[in-house]
Amino acid sequence: MSLDEEASARRREMQALHRQQLDADIRAVMETQAGRRVVWWLLDGVAGLHGPSFAGEATATAYNEGRRSVGIDVMQAVQRLTKPAYLLMVEERMRALSIESPDT
Repeated sequence: MSLDEEASARRREMQALHRQQLDADIRAVMETQAGRRVVWWLLDGVAGLHGPSFAGEATATAYNEGRRSVGIDVMQAVQRLTKPAYLLMVEERMRALSIESPDT
């Protein structure tokens, strides 16, 4: 095996370890109610996942779409790794909204 092949193999190994650690970290975050609240804030509040990205101006809309795209990536990872916890997060948020707005 050449030095380039060894370096490439080592890089792939490191990337796989990094992915495994990230997956474990996402699972750990989603195990707690506080972690689920933070993830919801990231998806809804920061990424604007549940709202329109159109802003009336092309550059602002593009910026909002970029944020939304990151939110979609995070949401897909959370759903892939922790679907029950993702559903629990949505349920917790809907429950919180009904408490905040009991008239709806």
